[in-house]
Amino acid sequence: MDWLIEHAGTFIFCCSFPLLGWIQKRIVSKKEIIFILFTSLIFLLPALTGYRYLNEFIYPILIWTLLSSIYAIIIKEKNKSGALTIKLSALTLVLAILLTVPFILGAGQITVDQEWEIKGYKVKHVIDQGFAGRAAIRYELYQYGTIPMFIKMVDSKMDNDTTGNCTVKFGYKNISFNKCNAYDK
Repeated sequence: MDWLIEHAGTFIFCCSFPLLGWIQKRIVSKKEIIFILFTSLIFLLPALTGYRYLNEFIYPILIWTLLSSIYAIIIKEKNKSGALTIKLSALTLVLAILLTVPFILGAGQITVDQEWEIKGYKVKHVIDQGFAGRAAIRYELYQYGTIPMFIKMVDSKMDNDTTGNCTVKFGYKNISFNKCNAYDK
């Protein structure tokens, strides 16, 4: 949900997959489309374990490729007159609008104010300003995966500090972070 709020434009881009599916149908064989489909599925597997790619735009590209491959297979198999292509494209556009607009209208803004790299971990200072009310400010602790292109959020701590305390204590492995002396990277 947070990702959808932060990247509404990217979500709309992902809903343009019928164009790529139509191109795949015209240019690529069915075996190659299936290969692309399974490759996208394999690259999406880390999301099931809680890991994310460091580059946040890999997921939209993978989902776009996956959906376009499914679309290409459907219209390659069942489309004789072109009517199915038009119906699927219209349905995709309607669903994209119906799913995206309510989130954009009622959503606030999530921003990363600062990031720090400390002892193999990444700490993010996140400000979550909802539709109304005070912003929720939190510190998120991320751990890098064995393969350095993956990262996983392991703990989150709300910033309720009104006394000027500089230490943020995470529950994960009793990690403490001094937000006053950390330098911005």
